[in-house]
Amino acid sequence: MHRASGESYSALRQRVSRINRKIKAETFQRMGVITTKKIITPQINIIILKFLQSFKEHLETNTLNKMFYYFSKKDISNYHPTFDIKEVLDYEVDLDDSIYTIHVVFTNKKNESESFYFTFTIENNALKVLQPPTPHKEHYQLIGEDAELLFTLLQKYPEDSTGIHQIPDEELAILRKLMGEEEE
Repeated sequence: MHRASGESYSALRQRVSRINRKIKAETFQRMGVITTKKIITPQINIIILKFLQSFKEHLETNTLNKMFYYFSKKDISNYHPTFDIKEVLDYEVDLDDSIYTIHVVFTNKKNESESFYFTFTIENNALKVLQPPTPHKEHYQLIGEDAELLFTLLQKYPEDSTGIHQIPDEELAILRKLMGEEEE
């Protein structure tokens, strides 16, 4: 292929890697996986990252109205978010009937972690926001032994065929107690 196309080996390796990731993502979607980053193709990942970067920049300059292309499906004239994004740490995705819900964890200017979510669809290789970024009502940050317990549980009960961890109710009750939630 190198001789036929004239492209460098590294460019060809990168292209093959991208194709493999796209095939893997589409396979996971066809298998019914709905909750994991494994279902995101490299192109959608880039689209999400560009949106998050643009959203952060326009928040800082108070020019969200310039993001009309992303928000063409939603009227944002009354949308006034109060996010103070310093750095996006990570995101997770849920997929339901071609509607993606993204949960974003970020640090604010005070180095505290916060999170928000938004929903979108993909049209003509473009992200179209259906619900603008909205802060989560509750955001938990586990440190030390509590975090270790959660990671142990996630390893003990790996994702099922849809990408969801099936942790038993007894184990969830322990987690709720650690987080200070009341028993139902």
